[in-house]
Parts: sequence; structure tokens; C-alpha cells
Amino acid sequence: ASQPSDVTGLSGAYIKWKPADPSTLGTWTEYDPAKANQMLDDAGYTKGADGVRLNKDGTPWDVELLMINGFSDWLAVAPTLKTELEAIGFNITINNYDVPVAFGMWFNGTFQMSLFFGSDANTPYTYYRNMMSSATYKPVGEATGMGQNMWRVVVPEADPILADFAATGDEAQQKADALKLEQLFADNAPVIPMWHAPSFYCYSDAKVGGWANADNPIGRVMPAGGTQIAEVLLQMVAWKPK
Repeated sequence: ASQPSDVTGLSGAYIKWKPADPSTLGTWTEYDPAKANQMLDDAGYTKGADGVRLNKDGTPWDVELLMINGFSDWLAVAPTLKTELEAIGFNITINNYDVPVAFGMWFNGTFQMSLFFGSDANTPYTYYRNMMSSATYKPVGEATGMGQNMWRVVVPEADPILADFAATGDEAQQKADALKLEQLFADNAPVIPMWHAPSFYCYSDAKVGGWANADNPIGRVMPAGGTQIAEVLLQMVAWKPK
């Protein structure tokens, strides 16, 4: 089952890398529309007569929420996202695109707002490198890789910490670097973590056993990302007649 995210963006699988209480880094992932509205008011983003907030140049917060045809769970949550965002002053238009079009918009940065799968990695290094490093930045219109800074955000302070993390094999130093990166992520919000992505799948064990599951956690039945080939092989080796 999924769980709400905290301000590190890291799931429970990274518990050894996180502080015991992530709320010490920040609390902005907690649902509080009254506080959000007050913060936006204080920042000078006033609401027009129609309730839609205005940028400092007077343009309204009219935003397209990109959704993908066939992604039934995303399509189901889209109206809730629209309602909650409009409660703090956005005007949200939901538009659904076929997979090739939507992925092209992601890669080239030609979108305003979208859900995304998240990022799989063995350590926080890869996650934060993809989220806010200059090494993964591409200008809008220049294609980047899947999940590699498709939001076009650079937090310069992250680069030397990432370099230090990559240069050492000392776990204590890596943990210290991870905590610094978590604080930078919490302070700058390059993306908005919402919930930890569960792995969805179904299978029949009527004739075949050895499936990955909670009692046999060899991998994901529906692997994706950089580890998918290894996970597929592990699953294939584990299959056996029921």
C-alpha cells in the first residue's frame, strides 16, 4: 500500500538515509489549504475577482494539468487535484494525451503541470541528481531522459554535495551528504512529492508459482526503470510449476 510523502520525497525504503522525524526538515507536504492561501496572500499573489491568483505581471494562474490516456489511476485522481489546487487560487484545465505525445512533452519540457512515476535508485544520490542537479538539466525543447530533471530545476548547492557523495565509499559520509540533500530538497521543492508509488500488478498462481510478493520479495512482478532486466531474470528463475 502507498503512504503519503514527506518533504524528503524519499519512500520508506530509504529509511536508513532519513532523519527519524522528517518533519524537522519542513512540513509543507501536509495538507493545509488555509495556511497555503495565507502564504500566497503574504507573498503578494493576489486573487482576481474570479478567485484565480495573479502573477506579479498580472497574468492569471491558468495551468494545464497533463494527464495520460489509459493511466486509469491518474485519471481518477485528476479531479481531486483540480479541486484542491483551485481551492488555493489556480485555474486548472485537465487535458488527456496519448502516451507518445505525453512522454514527448515530458522529455522536452513542454508542459506546465503533470504527475510522474517517481524515481527508483539504490541510494538517494540518483534520486536527487535527477531532481535538482545541473548535470541532468536540459533547456526546454532539448530532450532529456526518463525522469531526468524533466521539470528543469537546478539547485546549485546540490552539485558539490552530489559530487562528494559519489566520490566516497564511506557510508557515514554518504548519510551526511544525503541529509544535506534532503534539506535542500525540502527548502527548494523542485517537485511536489505526493505519495510513494506502489507497484501495481496481478498474476495467476493456478499453474505457476514463485511469483514475487510480500512473502517472496525478490523484485517487482512489473519491474520498470534501470533494474528491470535483473528483476525480470530473477522472476523467470523463480517460476516453477504450482
